[in-house]
Amino acid sequence: MSILDKLKEDHDKVREILKKATVLIEQYPKVDVKGERNLMKELLSELEPHSKAEEKVFYTALRKKAKNILSPYEGLQEHKLALQVLKGLQKDQLDKSQRSANMKVLKEMLMHHIEEEESTYFKEAEQCFTSKELQVLGEEFLENKQKIVNSKK
Repeated sequence: MSILDKLKEDHDKVREILKKATVLIEQYPKVDVKGERNLMKELLSELEPHSKAEEKVFYTALRKKAKNILSPYEGLQEHKLALQVLKGLQKDQLDKSQRSANMKVLKEMLMHHIEEEESTYFKEAEQCFTSKELQVLGEEFLENKQKIVNSKK
């Protein structure tokens, strides 16, 4: 499998989590705080290893091959901001209005990021890399992601 297939699989998992988040957001002001926290933990456990491995493998390779593009740099900032908001949602200091608003912003930011990656970054990668190179990057991505997951245990 190419890295693009593996990234898409992860994106699909995040989309499913975000669908559940939408249900919680729509319940406001009757917020299931425990459900929100559990869902945000699930999202963090999915997003953090994905983002770090994607940055190390995919973004680094894309920057080297497609030198005149801004995309990987924008993606790095989006990852940083999404993880910052997500980690903030893990804290107990937010009231239900702040939590729901932050969840909604996070959801919109992640959906935009995923759509942009799949439409722009993937096309750039298909132009810059051979199918064999994309497969090798996919293997590197999985190895890096697994190392990150294992380091969290």
